[in-house]
Amino acid sequence: MKKRTALVFHSQKVLPFCRTILKVTGTFFTTLILTIPFPQNAKAETWSCKYQFAGKTEKFITYRQGKIFNSPDTGIYQIIDENNRKIHLYYSYMPDMENYYAVSYDKDKKIFSMVALSPGNDSEIISGPCKVSD
Repeated sequence: MKKRTALVFHSQKVLPFCRTILKVTGTFFTTLILTIPFPQNAKAETWSCKYQFAGKTEKFITYRQGKIFNSPDTGIYQIIDENNRKIHLYYSYMPDMENYYAVSYDKDKKIFSMVALSPGNDSEIISGPCKVSD
């Protein structure tokens, strides 16, 4: 009988402590889950496009990183504007900023167009089909 009494007495002291631990860890994980920052655009699509230039097939690849697009070949493209049909990007080589590169993606047709603007020396417009993957 003494062992049972000791076990009941001991469990009455330990149970509130265990409840407190469970409550604190539950609150912590709930808070953690609710405060994880979700990106505004949770899309992570990659645009892999082809175009013809000087008789050769070339590629232009960018992938979304939050509020920018990154190209492994040229660098970071800023999103100027985006809606449910189009994405408009801007890029300029630093520090001289000789050219302004404008890129337009058509989400419905899965095509792109790009031009380098430099007053008096603009490039030809390149365009072509794209594969878009998430």
